[in-house]
Amino acid sequence: MEAPEVVVREAGGIVDAATLRRRSGARAVRRALDAREIVLLRRGRYGLPGTADAARLAVELNGTITHLSAALAWGWQVKDPPARPHITVPRGRQVAPRHRRQVELHWQDRPPPAVVDSRGIRLATPLETLVGCLKTEPFPAALAVADSALRSGRVRREELLDATARSSRTGRARALRVAHAADRRAANPFESCLRAVCGEIRGLAARPQVQIGPYRVDLADPDLGLVIEADSRTWHAGPAEHDADVRRYTTLVRNRWIVVRFSHHYVMNDPGYVAEVLADVVEQAARTRAARLSPRTRASPSPGRPARPRRSPDRRTPRAAAAPRRPARSR
Repeated sequence: MEAPEVVVREAGGIVDAATLRRRSGARAVRRALDAREIVLLRRGRYGLPGTADAARLAVELNGTITHLSAALAWGWQVKDPPARPHITVPRGRQVAPRHRRQVELHWQDRPPPAVVDSRGIRLATPLETLVGCLKTEPFPAALAVADSALRSGRVRREELLDATARSSRTGRARALRVAHAADRRAANPFESCLRAVCGEIRGLAARPQVQIGPYRVDLADPDLGLVIEADSRTWHAGPAEHDADVRRYTTLVRNRWIVVRFSHHYVMNDPGYVAEVLADVVEQAARTRAARLSPRTRASPSPGRPARPRRSPDRRTPRAAAAPRRPARSR
């Protein structure tokens, strides 16, 4: 069993009750709630204490919940939940030192577009929230929240591209890069961050959630015959799931796909290692593909098509065995 706080963090800051109980146990969940290591956001959804603290601090500062804190409030998953709530206040506002230590402050000339609830809490609109994240977060973290926002349906790709293009100059270029790369098909921040690393590898064009026969893989480059999997403990924990995974990967390799698997730890904490592995594998895959396309091997099956069993070189065909040569006729 895993600590509930760890499960929530790995899930991107928000996790459903069923997943949390399955990985941590009901008793551990109750203890974590009592110790305020996690909080109940709404029925069936758990988060980290900072999510709830953002509302209180926004009221005290007469500010707006923005950036990653607003993303969590909208129910989006993020790469790393923020250590302190993100609050935006008008430029020139005097903020007491004790509040500065509690929040990640942002200043704007005008209050950002927001929705206001019955308690007077201001929360940046979904589009404002997303553009703010894309401008301030590193590429992997920004891509994770952008993918999640598109999955939620609260933001459409077209309006994101338009809003990003019309935004202020500061951070616009980096935000546009993320907006163009965002894809709602990514299942979670783990996959989004893995795809972000893939985007840095020359010669690799990884697409999310590719269907290969009966299997849907996390990422694949069909031209290279390469499958890249984000192996999460959430779906691969039990014996049955393990057996299914073994058969799945064996079938893919049998059909001439190269399969590379990465754990959550390396993708999130050591992307340099992931990039090194992918660069090496892409080079190998490119050489294999070039060999298959050469004149001698052009008839070789492509990935996804099983290779035909080769006939033993010393086996004669039935026709050759049944047709002995006649002896020469003497004159």
